[in-house]
Amino acid sequence: MIGVEYIRHSTDDQPNSRQNQKNIIRDYATRKGIKIVNSYEDLGISGGAVSKRPGLMQLLLDAEKKQFEMVLFYKYDRAFRNLEEQVVVLKKLKALGIKYVGVTDPEGDGASGELILNILGAVNQFERELTEEWYRDWE
Repeated sequence: MIGVEYIRHSTDDQPNSRQNQKNIIRDYATRKGIKIVNSYEDLGISGGAVSKRPGLMQLLLDAEKKQFEMVLFYKYDRAFRNLEEQVVVLKKLKALGIKYVGVTDPEGDGASGELILNILGAVNQFERELTEEWYRDWE
């Protein structure tokens, strides 16, 4: 299977650093027999809006060109901190026949898998909104 990885972090001092994400994704890919052919990165960028992340936008353009069969995320929260955008993007990938996985997130198939993704998406959005509130309170 031909895959790509997506890496994002908001700040350099996060524990899920660029290199840590890459190492975990590549270990997963090796174990599953997935050949990583490209890496898309958005470093120092919030996960709040897909449109503000050139790496993810390029990944989506390349997905439309069928340049790969699978997207590997360290965790879904690295790609999505907005539930609505998560649903739209993953639905688009699915329609293109592209698989996706958050390599450190729980997995599930069918209705269970969709439920897990939606719960993760809601929690990820909640965490982003809490962080925004915290920063607003400190201004």
